[in-house]
Amino acid sequence: KLGAFGESGTLNGVYRFLEEYAGIRWYMPGELGTIIPKNSTLTVPETTKSVAPDFEYRYAWFCNFPEAPQDAVWYRRAGFGAPFPISITHNYGVMGKYKKTHPEYFALIRGQRDFTNLSTAGGGNYCLSNKELFETWVKHINDFFDANPKQKLYPLCPMDGMTRICECPKCQKQLSPHLGDDGKFSNYVWNFSNRVAKEVAKKHPDCMIGTFAYAAYRQPPEIHDFAKNLAVMICYERQNMRDPQNKAKIRRLTNAWREKASVIYFWTYPIFDYRRPFRGFPSLYPDLLQEDMRYHKKIGARGEFMEAEFRMPGDTQVKYQHFAYPGLAHLSAYLRIKLMWNTDLDVRALLYEYFRLFYGPAEHPM
Repeated sequence: KLGAFGESGTLNGVYRFLEEYAGIRWYMPGELGTIIPKNSTLTVPETTKSVAPDFEYRYAWFCNFPEAPQDAVWYRRAGFGAPFPISITHNYGVMGKYKKTHPEYFALIRGQRDFTNLSTAGGGNYCLSNKELFETWVKHINDFFDANPKQKLYPLCPMDGMTRICECPKCQKQLSPHLGDDGKFSNYVWNFSNRVAKEVAKKHPDCMIGTFAYAAYRQPPEIHDFAKNLAVMICYERQNMRDPQNKAKIRRLTNAWREKASVIYFWTYPIFDYRRPFRGFPSLYPDLLQEDMRYHKKIGARGEFMEAEFRMPGDTQVKYQHFAYPGLAHLSAYLRIKLMWNTDLDVRALLYEYFRLFYGPAEHPM
């Protein structure tokens, strides 16, 4: 019954106590990743301590809890979690159920309604200028919050791989090619999310709508009255910041969103280099990671989603529901979660302790 989300102050307190006073470490799932010192005494000073993570949302996408209980336990021991899910994801496809009754909801692409993949990687595309579609989304989201009062966010994102938008005149007028290749759909997508968020706020003022800053709608839109309940999840590959030009570009993007949005999250791709030919190779950049997380704390970001799963197609030994290749990936995941609790920790000391405790006699070559 262990969950990835929900309040867990007592659980975190127990685990942090065992780390700080008993010297226990959880570097990766299972016995291999667990370090338990053999001490004859346990000394605990009389003290009162209150600890809170620097980021409330600390989610790593590497295991399905019901299918991988060992991984789920490690997830919690390491310190991952959040008060509630920030489920910002591609979900326009929810409206696919209306393709027979309301085909006018769907994007017009080369004279056809896009029910499948005429302009996306799958899941269809939609006419965001359609008034009834807007009203249907608002009702759908309000119904969700009514039925799930503990949930505080609902996603509103185009399907992945969107290459075109609806070709009706009203939609085409909202294109913004002057914002660049990663902003040509920004005014179109974000205007719709903004309108929906404002309408939902009338009934659920304490709930948020969440949209990706991603692909061709990654740049901030030219919207001056940006809804306070519209959360932005900026997607980027942190490892690309090793290049100074890319680093400056990501900083400009983040700063531009900071000026517009009240609620910011990040979606990162941390465990492996994401692009071929290096996809699958371990990727570790502790100094850059700490610098970037300190910056995120400074601007008041609430946390990040870590797309941390990796598996090679056809590898039957790695189950989809489990933390894939923990031998290669665990150090990167462990370092990230420790920095999400404390961006000012001594990274060098943490790494040297890790090499000593985890590898023993192999400490120095490792």
